[in-house]
Amino acid sequence: MKLLYKPLSLVVSALGGVLAGAIFKQSWKAISGEAEAPKATSTEHTLREVLLAAALQGAIFGVVKAAFERGGAEVFHRSTGYDLEKKRISSAEAAPFRGTGSGRAARYRVRRCPPGRRASGRARR
Repeated sequence: MKLLYKPLSLVVSALGGVLAGAIFKQSWKAISGEAEAPKATSTEHTLREVLLAAALQGAIFGVVKAAFERGGAEVFHRSTGYDLEKKRISSAEAAPFRGTGSGRAARYRVRRCPPGRRASGRARR
């Protein structure tokens, strides 16, 4: 399942980067009044301006990246039922939804039986 998540993650990351860049440009324009942020090699700007621009850019990119990755993971989890941290949903979590075929409950359907169990949920003898 993680193989299916990789393309989604790449698209979400690219969109997040574009959005973060736009937010940074607008933020820098509002703070300094200049259209472009200073580059690290620029001698026209003070060290303070360069470091402030770098810190602001890093903070914005970090927050936007975390928000987009979290959103992408939640969409993936809702659409597939696969939790990227847990390997799969336990049968105890899926038990209230077992037997329903569509809608919200279908996301929680257990795909494989845990060891020592049958598909019906009874333990093997």
